[in-house]
Amino acid sequence: MRRRTATWVALVASTILGMAKCSDDIGPRPPENTVAVIVSAPVRVPAGAAGRGAPAAAASASGTTVVYVSLSPGAVPTGAQAVITNQATGWSVTTALMDGGFDPVPLAASIGDTLAIDITSAASTVLAHVRLTVSPVRPLKVVRTSPPSGGRDVPLNATVVIVFSEPIDPTTVTAGAIQLLQDSTPVAGTVQFSPAPDIIAEFRPATLLAPQTAYRLIVSSQIRTLAGVALASPLSVAFTTGVGVQTQAAATLVFTGQPSNATAGTRISPPVVVTIQDTLGRTVTSDTDVVIVNTLAACCVSGAYGTVALKAVNGVATFSDLHIGHAAPGYVLVARSGTLRTATSAAFDISPAAPASLSFQPPPGVPGIGVATVGQSFTFDVAIVDTFRNTVTSASNAVTVSLSASPIGATLEGTLTVTAVQGIAHFANLTVDQAGTYTLVGTAGTLSPARSEWHAYTPGTFIAVSAGSAHTCGKNSAGSWYCWGSNAHGQLGDGTTIDRSTPVPVTGALAFSSVSAGSNHTCGTTPAGAAYCWGSNGGGQLGDGTTTDRAAPALVAGGLHFEWLSAGLSQTCGLVTDTLGEPFTYCWGLNDHGQLGDGTTIERTTPTPVTTVAGYGLPPLQLNNVSAGGAYTCGLNFDTGGDYCWGNNSNGQLDDGTTTDRTSPVLIVLVPCGSGPPNFVPPVDCPMGAVTPFNPTITAGGAHTCAHAGGAYYMSFAWYCWGANGSGQLGDGTTTDRLARVLVGGGRSFTIVSAGGSHTCGVAGGSGTVAGDAYCWGANDHGQLGTGATIQQTSPALVAGGFSFAALSAGGSHTCGVIAGGGVYCWGNNSVGQLGNGTTTSSSVPVKVLGQP
Repeated sequence: MRRRTATWVALVASTILGMAKCSDDIGPRPPENTVAVIVSAPVRVPAGAAGRGAPAAAASASGTTVVYVSLSPGAVPTGAQAVITNQATGWSVTTALMDGGFDPVPLAASIGDTLAIDITSAASTVLAHVRLTVSPVRPLKVVRTSPPSGGRDVPLNATVVIVFSEPIDPTTVTAGAIQLLQDSTPVAGTVQFSPAPDIIAEFRPATLLAPQTAYRLIVSSQIRTLAGVALASPLSVAFTTGVGVQTQAAATLVFTGQPSNATAGTRISPPVVVTIQDTLGRTVTSDTDVVIVNTLAACCVSGAYGTVALKAVNGVATFSDLHIGHAAPGYVLVARSGTLRTATSAAFDISPAAPASLSFQPPPGVPGIGVATVGQSFTFDVAIVDTFRNTVTSASNAVTVSLSASPIGATLEGTLTVTAVQGIAHFANLTVDQAGTYTLVGTAGTLSPARSEWHAYTPGTFIAVSAGSAHTCGKNSAGSWYCWGSNAHGQLGDGTTIDRSTPVPVTGALAFSSVSAGSNHTCGTTPAGAAYCWGSNGGGQLGDGTTTDRAAPALVAGGLHFEWLSAGLSQTCGLVTDTLGEPFTYCWGLNDHGQLGDGTTIERTTPTPVTTVAGYGLPPLQLNNVSAGGAYTCGLNFDTGGDYCWGNNSNGQLDDGTTTDRTSPVLIVLVPCGSGPPNFVPPVDCPMGAVTPFNPTITAGGAHTCAHAGGAYYMSFAWYCWGANGSGQLGDGTTTDRLARVLVGGGRSFTIVSAGGSHTCGVAGGSGTVAGDAYCWGANDHGQLGTGATIQQTSPALVAGGFSFAALSAGGSHTCGVIAGGGVYCWGNNSVGQLGNGTTTSSSVPVKVLGQP
């Protein structure tokens, strides 16, 4: 599996497009449980259950609980699929329906959590939507039996199967608790559990049943759950046998050759063997289905390499070349094959290989770049790694760091040689004496050296910025965040609702790795992944479970760990990395146009997973970056590279060729070169027949969207925009709205683009441009284009001042940028102090934010 870090993109926020929904609106009542979905009480995850799926793995890792959700056969006869979501955590599982029901599936949940169960047909029509609250006590039930009650022509060699609603206490399963009777005479046989989890009991008659005879299965209330809760009521199931013996069909997979511990990159030996068996535990030698194995690790990114899909031979699949590159303890293999019951292997460990090279491990910041303050100590680690980038914990080499490149005359001081402990050399007291860009090199004998780029800034310099509708936030070189401008809803996070024309620190002594300014609210993530929001909360956009404004950071509910957040008009979206290292997308807040992407228009006050697009990834949607705009949201798919948008589409900002709102993500269409929708301009070097996806960055504005066109057949830094264009914000030389993408500025190259309320700005890069020059286009009534005038521009216009910019962020009607080497300048509307220069006078040229050297 791949693990990508979201690219740092200056957040866009937009002007208000409509009135927010009143916080005291009364929503619809939750649907009743009309289809009798069964939800167990919380159950502790049994030992070894970490391999049974991400939700169970998460519960096992955190020491919490799971619930089991099931539906008896016939409850929804035309149902094909059920999606079960814990709305408190966002965890979600999908299961197929068979005969109108489904067997118990586990989902991490606690008492009081709300579960949403959506059942759809094969045509994706919603047949039932149920919400249930997890209760501390639930009666044990029987979900189904095989044969069912009233069954006829049952094979004489049938095994009687009882599926319970949750794991049962094996000590309560006795010969008296489960019986098969012919008239009133007990039938000789054995009772046993099917493979884990212990929710399925089987009665196996000792001999063939009599033909055309009535039998009765009795399940008594002696059966109890692991918590001691008894079966709700005794069960009696009558059925009649036929005259024939049925050949047992393939039913389950079993690891008959378990994986053993191995070294990263080496084959697991002896080979792993998976056998296809029937319900009686016999190998189905006629079966030649394809068996697929993959890994599941509770710690990190996982993935098996080699031959992972094999066609069984005589019912047996032997995997002789499996190997894993990532070293970690507690791996398990999961085997799958069509509708057969999956199998989970015993746990095994992967150890690091021999030391091969060094790797810098800088603290959180811009990916791959360290940040330091002149004259102040900075820290980092250098890891001794193998060829698969695993830290070799047994290594104790002496590691030395030195300067490979630096400002003229600059020096690096401190302890320059450190002995590694458990494969890590920790450098804690290094300093540099000049601002600028440094390249550090680490060496250790014959190991391949490592290099790391660092930016050193003068103390107090702002090095990151995010512009909202009428407020701005910035980070200084010490890592502290400040905000300024409009504060009517507490969006500055200083504990007040007083507007500020100079930067004020965000209260709470929280360290944020990134902050995103929205319309009237702000959100940030800590280095540990905790999410906080503050400001306007009328639509629930702060995610704290309320609709109450907050003047100081409030913790986002759900306990999810975010690596990136984007605050929009009245919604917030973020990327969550799960236990497998995959980034999933969650949104919360106002949802009147479907901007949360959960398939509804229901307001959410806590994080809710974005609906999965059919055929891509797993619920919720996997995105590499996400950008929340006016009343819509866009992002780049993690695995496919395709961009998706959802929500308000009144101006064509979703790029699906319509103006129809979408409550679920829609794929931005892949267009063959040389053809396309009206106004589509193909890349100049795109050969006929080539397919051209959009990637890897997307930015959502007030009602327009821009995306970087990557891919093998695109110009390196070409950008396309679509949607609202009444002020020329698409940069195509017109003021015509576009339902499909148009090339910005005739193909002018930009490394970064940020879409604002009704204007757009970018940092130039690539051939034919001066790297670092800033250009803006679109509305300019407040000077937000920075050209020195207030005339709108329909094509990119150079920002005045001669600055070289490293980043830009376009707000509602102002713009801010970080200049190369550090320092934030802003321009445009300043009616509430959003330029941060101590005045409320608008400026059509960049002005320096106060409080910086």
